[in-house]
Amino acid sequence: MPHVATDADVSAATAVLKATGLTHLRCRKRASTIVIESGPSRDAIPHIRFRKLGVHIWAADAATHTGRWEHMPVRGKLSDNLQLIADTFSWLLAPRE
Repeated sequence: MPHVATDADVSAATAVLKATGLTHLRCRKRASTIVIESGPSRDAIPHIRFRKLGVHIWAADAATHTGRWEHMPVRGKLSDNLQLIADTFSWLLAPRE
């Protein structure tokens, strides 16, 4: 049975975004994924997607300019992954508007 992203997962991701000063980003959940996006709700710009693989294991994908997702070599706890991406791959979370 696939693992579904919960409201608690979204809250945890939102807390990390606020703690790192990335207030232009927001989280949206869909089935087993959480998408980190910016821009207006009707025309959102995706930045990063986290896929829930297990109870506490998440994988990260980066949005490409073609609208597809590229797998990243990042797996682990959601908050740890998001902090790692904010520190190491900061350009992926930079404002694009």
